[in-house]
Amino acid sequence: MEIGKGPAQTIESVTTYVQEQRKRSDAYLFGLFIDDTLRGTCRLHNITETGADIGIALFDKTIWGQGWGSRLITEITIIATTSLGCPRIKAGIEPTNLSSIHAFKKADFVFVKESEEISGNASWEA
Repeated sequence: MEIGKGPAQTIESVTTYVQEQRKRSDAYLFGLFIDDTLRGTCRLHNITETGADIGIALFDKTIWGQGWGSRLITEITIIATTSLGCPRIKAGIEPTNLSSIHAFKKADFVFVKESEEISGNASWEA
């Protein structure tokens, strides 16, 4: 699904999503707060002894292009590798999402492969 192409989020749908994430033993949801306002999220999920998946959403367009995405990815990757002991962090990114690719590259992720089995069709790893 492309950003902005899915159903509109509501307070109720977001609250339900956050509550569902809190129940999971293999996931953490982090918020990006700037000036005491939630501007985006980053989720570690499918956490195992071999690694974890990472996903990011910056829903405040006024902060796009300012490096917040790569900073968030970097900090959450540090948490995943040091505090949680994840040896490998993976991100599935749509090949057409150039902004996301740039943010993950800046956070020292490298392209691994393209596959229909991968969410986003392209796998990037740190």
